[in-house]
Amino acid sequence: APTFYRYFEDKHAILAVLGRELMEAQNAALETAAADMPEASGELARLSRDLLRRTLEITETFEGGYALMVSLRAIPSLRPIRLASHAYVAEILTGRFLEAFPEVPRADAYDRCRLSVEIGYAAVEMLLETAECDRERVLERTAEAVRAAIEP
Repeated sequence: APTFYRYFEDKHAILAVLGRELMEAQNAALETAAADMPEASGELARLSRDLLRRTLEITETFEGGYALMVSLRAIPSLRPIRLASHAYVAEILTGRFLEAFPEVPRADAYDRCRLSVEIGYAAVEMLLETAECDRERVLERTAEAVRAAIEP
């Protein structure tokens, strides 16, 4: 323990570094997926499901991934890391959304995309903390909820 505190102020500083790394890995998956986002809404649910599955895999394989997700929600000093990541992802999605639906006001597009980010994050967190639900069914339904939240 003393060695850690030579490099980090406290345990929250360690969690902050790891939390940023987890969010960056999840964001990278979204950046890749956003580049492939179709303009036809019929593909949106499939792409959302695939991205949710990838996010779940990233978090499961990241050392302490689930605990970090919980920490980013539960510890006030770490909350800005999660919120900044979600805002960043929502901005990327908003840009893609407005390419497909330029008639939608930007504020409305952002709200739709931010809601979809939160829906997906909540589903991933739920799947990590419980085994009582069928993963594929939850991913499918979450993807449909994301599609419904985004489509005008």
